[in-house]
Amino acid sequence: GTQVIDESTGMPIPTYDNNDIVELSRGWTNMIRQHERGNVEATYSLDYWNPGVVDPMRLPNSDGRDVFPKLGLHDKGTRVYIGDKVKRCDAMPPQAFLKKGAKYRFRGDNPTPELARGDPVWAVRYGEEAWFNHVILDNSTSQLYNALCNPDPANGDACRFSSTVTLQEELSCSGTCSAARWGTSKKCECNIDQPRIVRIDPSAATGSNKGVHYEYVPEECVQMAFPEPENVGAVAEAGGDRGIMC
Repeated sequence: GTQVIDESTGMPIPTYDNNDIVELSRGWTNMIRQHERGNVEATYSLDYWNPGVVDPMRLPNSDGRDVFPKLGLHDKGTRVYIGDKVKRCDAMPPQAFLKKGAKYRFRGDNPTPELARGDPVWAVRYGEEAWFNHVILDNSTSQLYNALCNPDPANGDACRFSSTVTLQEELSCSGTCSAARWGTSKKCECNIDQPRIVRIDPSAATGSNKGVHYEYVPEECVQMAFPEPENVGAVAEAGGDRGIMC
């Protein structure tokens, strides 16, 4: 773009400086390299196989993220925070995953999300599928099941899965459960506010002996680092090992 000149010195005004670099770098914390590829020559050093260097880096989970506010660059002469003017998460309607316009991404038999908080590496590599926390959709009562399965009446109600699904109308929840530390894969639509992964159990309709998973893609929003007076909520993850965060 066109340089902005400081009228008092006649010199260009820098777009950013080292302070901006340090501030913005906080938005990239906890990113790690992808796992090695099968079609790329592996390298070995310091008693470890080196991770992949071809694919973009990834966010394994949110444990190492810097969750505090981060300043962006100037907007019309004023420093603004990243996320300014974006809808606040606490302003989202309850159970937005069932509202018209909610989006889901097909994950096949992979029970781990790509966009949300990731599962522990040990669980992904060595764990049983039953260890993962996801919501099971009841094929007899769940309206969300029907939306994702899209059964074909002319073919014995076989599912017609799409790579992405956008809900065309608001749905009612189906299924309640009690929270548990382990084995939380249950029919719990009515007990949660936002899922990461929903699962369709294997059946004749899915045409597979493995579960089919969809990842919920929440609408973009920002969370406040510090709650406002009289607007404090307790947040916990179903099946998590750690305490509740206020």
